[in-house]
Amino acid sequence: TICNLQTCLIGILAGNGNVQNLNIDSANITNTGYTGAVAKVMDDNALMRFIRIDKIFIGGGDCTVSSVGAVAGLVQGSSRLNDIMVANSFVEVIQSSGSGDVYHCFVGGVAGEVAGFSQLNGITIINSNVIVTGHNSAAAGVAARVSDHGVIDNVTVTNTHIEARNNRSSAGAGLGVVTQASALSNINVTNSTVKVFEIFSFAGGAAGQLRDDAVVQKATVSNTRIETMDGYSWLGVGVGWMSGASNFTVLNSINNTMEVHGEISYSGVGAGAVIGNANFFEIMGINTLIEVDSCGVYVSWGVGFVERNCIISNVQVIDSKMIIKRVSGVAARAVVGMDDDHPYAQHERVLNVTVTNSLIEVSGSETVGICPEGVLGEGVGICDSSSVEYCDGMCLGNATGEGVSIRTMNNDIVYVVYDNKVHDGKNTGNKHIYVMKSPHNKCQLNESHFLINDCGLKDEDFEGHENIKEMPWVGDCSGFVADKTTKHIIRHIIRHTTEHTSEL
Repeated sequence: TICNLQTCLIGILAGNGNVQNLNIDSANITNTGYTGAVAKVMDDNALMRFIRIDKIFIGGGDCTVSSVGAVAGLVQGSSRLNDIMVANSFVEVIQSSGSGDVYHCFVGGVAGEVAGFSQLNGITIINSNVIVTGHNSAAAGVAARVSDHGVIDNVTVTNTHIEARNNRSSAGAGLGVVTQASALSNINVTNSTVKVFEIFSFAGGAAGQLRDDAVVQKATVSNTRIETMDGYSWLGVGVGWMSGASNFTVLNSINNTMEVHGEISYSGVGAGAVIGNANFFEIMGINTLIEVDSCGVYVSWGVGFVERNCIISNVQVIDSKMIIKRVSGVAARAVVGMDDDHPYAQHERVLNVTVTNSLIEVSGSETVGICPEGVLGEGVGICDSSSVEYCDGMCLGNATGEGVSIRTMNNDIVYVVYDNKVHDGKNTGNKHIYVMKSPHNKCQLNESHFLINDCGLKDEDFEGHENIKEMPWVGDCSGFVADKTTKHIIRHIIRHTTEHTSEL
């Protein structure tokens, strides 16, 4: 047992060197680039086992490049950390001024970077804070960057706060950036927070980003808050961003909250975005809240944005709520996945979706009504072609997915819509509230493909009418009733009403 440690215990632990059965009780260490209480660097089959660290502070320093962890800074060369616990600790790095790819800080609750076939197993972090301020940086509860076949297994993160405070940064309660065929499995995150502050940032419960064949298997995130403070950010209870043939299998989201601010953001219970041959299998969201105060938003029960040969499969959402406070522009969607009409979009598939006892609430008090191009659905729409304009709907919209089965039960959509009147940049029109009930019965793709893009209404059909009017349908759909509205609002709502819906 070592008390009141003032510097890193070991510079480089290498050549089959090992440290076992070590307790560090309180430490105050200044960051020097590669920094960890036990070792700055682990390399060449080094081993740490049965390490307990309590009440450690690492901070300060003046580095453009840092790899900092409570236990070790850089772990590489097939090194291993087994049975590690970090408690009541604070790790913070502020990058020196500068920008560009050569500037980066990786700050983790256990290790800064893990690379080169190295492994972490049996990791616990409790009551700790990990904060990074720096361009191209990452902060995470366990390891900020895992690359080159690194493996992280059996992780528990509890009451831990993660922040990445500069642009192009990643934050994860588990890992920050996972890449180059690295893997994370069996992670449990509880009562924690993950927060990013500036543009082009990524935040997730399990990880901030998965890239280049990275894999996550079995993650459970509960009672955790994930938040972005600026636009062009990607958030997910599972992961913020997935690309490059990465895979995520089995996410359980329980009692979590995502809060989204800024302009143009991507968020979903599973992931903010899944792109380029990446796949997400099995998303379970229970009592999950997504709050969005953002213009131009892709928000979803499953995955906010899907593009280029991806599969999203087996999404179940129960007793959850999506509150969208500002919407405008073509990017405003509430769907499981869509392809944004990208010229390279192809073969996106969303399979087997169930949404039960959930609510979407939409208000646009700071916008000019709701943009007709920024339509919103119930969170179970799909899209499989860049030629499809809309991807939404009460049950589903313009969909060409393969083998899709979608069920919606006892869900509400609440629209708070303002007339198209603007004064000093604020919408001063009258407020109308519409509530839509989803069907109680099962709805299959081949049975209910009823998106109406043009209902044949003319502007004069709505002028001067104050009484309740029944509007016609096409095909075999049932009718609905509209009160004191406009062609703009009628067409907006008509896109989302299916064969089974008659309440408005």
